[in-house]
Amino acid sequence: MDSEQIAHADQKETLNPGAEYGSLPFDRFVVENWDYSKPVQQDQEQWNELAEKWLSMSRIERSPYWAVWFPSASPHPNASFLPTRQQIIRILAPHQTIKERNISQHAASILNEPVWIRTCYASDLSNAYEEMGNAGLRYPENIDRFLLLDDEALYSNPDKDWSRVFLRLPLLPDAGTYLRFNSENDKFSWGEYGPKNRSFMPLFNASCKDKQAVYLLDEEALRERLVKILYLDVHGNAVWKNKIAPEDIEFFEARYFKGSTLGRIMEKCADLDEPSLLQPGALLEYDE
Repeated sequence: MDSEQIAHADQKETLNPGAEYGSLPFDRFVVENWDYSKPVQQDQEQWNELAEKWLSMSRIERSPYWAVWFPSASPHPNASFLPTRQQIIRILAPHQTIKERNISQHAASILNEPVWIRTCYASDLSNAYEEMGNAGLRYPENIDRFLLLDDEALYSNPDKDWSRVFLRLPLLPDAGTYLRFNSENDKFSWGEYGPKNRSFMPLFNASCKDKQAVYLLDEEALRERLVKILYLDVHGNAVWKNKIAPEDIEFFEARYFKGSTLGRIMEKCADLDEPSLLQPGALLEYDE
């Protein structure tokens, strides 16, 4: 049995090219730092601790793990950095599903592809989820199932800490970072000192940090029937947020290249003179 089938033989999904065990940068980090002297009963705790450590690291600190192999294609099957069968069975396969690995690989290789995360499975809001789909999201036609994290057993979040999803996908906040810029805090068209209009500064400061957008469907989003757009820094912290009606997602993605960056949205704010968009949590609205 091939390594990518280990511990997942009962699943229909297969690993994408570039998502093979050992191909992802976090694979190398977690295997290298794993304490094999600890009992297997503590494996989940150890995985979480290493995921948290990865998320706390700077882009520069993570770079050596990216430099070994960029996960845009499959590595050579005899590559020296690939893990052993035992490492796959104990460390890698049990703590991520094939879909999670595929999403991590996809996010690391493609710019501006927000992942959808559903964390609320309250029975009284199940209809809201379906209504939002009928209003414009049209699961799965407009949201490729591949990019939708929707599994109550894995992502249900009664404590409302949605960011714990990064313990399962610690590579997600890295998306685009190693394709687009060379610094931890990137500057855009206004240069080092930012915009002259000081009202733009909060958005500008966030735009210097954001590396990836995600769409969140938590309890608040389902109750309001509004999708949350969260912009993340390299550590998985939300540096900015907006809300949007599900029927406006297509307009948003068309205008901002599937979410793009806050830098582009900031430039649009200046062009369109929309001061309301300068506040975090603002509702993005579009006229047909």
